Amino acid sequence: MHLGENSLAVGKTVAVVQKMASGLRVRQVVREEGQAMVPLADLVLRAGDSLLVRDYSNKLKEYEEVLKAALHSDGRTVSVENPLRADDQQLAEFVVMPSSLLVGRSLVNSFFAARFDLAPLGIYRRGASLLSKDLEKETLRSGDVILAQGSRDTITVLRQKGDLTLLDATTDLPRSDKANLTLLIMLAIVLPAAFNWLLIAVTAPLGVLLMVASGCIEWRQLGASVNSSVILLISAGIALSIGLVKTGAATFLAQSFLAVTHGLPPTLVVGV
Repeated sequence: MHLGENSLAVGKTVAVVQKMASGLRVRQVVREEGQAMVPLADLVLRAGDSLLVRDYSNKLKEYEEVLKAALHSDGRTVSVENPLRADDQQLAEFVVMPSSLLVGRSLVNSFFAARFDLAPLGIYRRGASLLSKDLEKETLRSGDVILAQGSRDTITVLRQKGDLTLLDATTDLPRSDKANLTLLIMLAIVLPAAFNWLLIAVTAPLGVLLMVASGCIEWRQLGASVNSSVILLISAGIALSIGLVKTGAATFLAQSFLAVTHGLPPTLVVGV
């Protein structure tokens, strides 16, 4: 968040600014000359300073309006052409163990977001889900499960370091910015096959390649979606059907079925 000459935060301390924008957590202050400073409560902010903050998108926009500052993402000012976005995000669950330093402390007091680079979304506690506005002020207990969002790299590092006890369940967030492109590719696959312009065997592989090339899906996701059991089942089914046709068993079964159902009403035949 960049502070211009007209920003209401200029000339005020970090403590005052955080009171002006309720819920604002400044992780770092960067001066114009590139000097990174710890956001001490009595640090006076200047024009040209950049505040490194982390929060939900609606809260960031609220801070921007209150402080008359300018949000920046990826080195550019946030606008309609350059909206706030965070690719490669995952949802993960973390267990608060009895020996954890988080026990007896809130997410705010333990600096959870700043320390682990995660955005807490909810807390599960013995049959009750806590999803309130005061989530970060809730005192954590042993056995609580924290649902948090972060980048894949961050979660991988936390799993390796063991700073938090991570459950096996992690979920990739959907890439909503690719939704329209994905729908267009799906139509490009289905419509030519539906109107007999091209075979589905041709359009389907081309569609998969387009989705991978455009970034709608990744090779990793493509491999994970292929189930070996399904492939084995299809292969076995093809082999069985070829064997039935070659040996004449398919004809025998069809004739036997006709002999048994001969004279029955059409509805009953279809039901059988």
